[in-house]
Amino acid sequence: MALRRFILAVAGFAAFLVSPVVAQVTAPTYSTATGNTLNAQGVVILNPDGSAATSGGTGTSASQVQGNAASGAADTGNPVKVGGVYNSTLSPLTDGQRGNLMQGSRGSLNVTLMQADSVNPLANVGDNSDAQTTGSTARLLTVSRNYVWNGSTWDRAPGSTAGANVVSKGGASLNTGQVSVTTSSTLVAAARTGRNKITMSVGAANTCAFGNTGVTTTTGFPLAPTVGASLTLDTAAAIYAVCSATTTISFIEQY
Repeated sequence: MALRRFILAVAGFAAFLVSPVVAQVTAPTYSTATGNTLNAQGVVILNPDGSAATSGGTGTSASQVQGNAASGAADTGNPVKVGGVYNSTLSPLTDGQRGNLMQGSRGSLNVTLMQADSVNPLANVGDNSDAQTTGSTARLLTVSRNYVWNGSTWDRAPGSTAGANVVSKGGASLNTGQVSVTTSSTLVAAARTGRNKITMSVGAANTCAFGNTGVTTTTGFPLAPTVGASLTLDTAAAIYAVCSATTTISFIEQY
């Protein structure tokens, strides 16, 4: 009898070891009353900064996904990729409306060039004529050829007849003269707006030096004491000279 009870006890213990164990797990619940917003599956919705989105309201209490800094506030956080939309016909917006970034059919962003710190866009000027002035307003000049500044207006840059090379534009006018230069700083040629070149030549075997007003034989650019020694400059500035003895200096300028 005792042996039978022992066998039954062992059999019952073995059955206990192989029987499956069933446990009930209760998922945590969240309530909107505690400030959490749940989706349909009961998952807490978070803002981009990791904080829990609260139900309803606007601003910091809104349940919608939003940025972590308001317009006009100090920047914070990491940047987020943005996209645009392509419309074959651009839709106008009114003051204060929100709009999509507009793209071209190849994904390029449509932009309007504006003057710096201004509400005025750059004016598009498609004028191919000569004598274009600087103007008082910023302009975006669209032309079919290059322009050069002649000292007062913009003119077309000249080139060879084959169009392969661009050459320097020569002056349309010439001016010549002779100046008696003494041992003191003497004006040889006054400043001339639009001057391209000026060539100066000494008429006696004296040392002459060229430079700004007040030039001396030690501070100026000297020429060899040889008759016919010359100097060519590309400048519109006034030119002075001084010589070791009174000397005639001839010049020719183009402008």
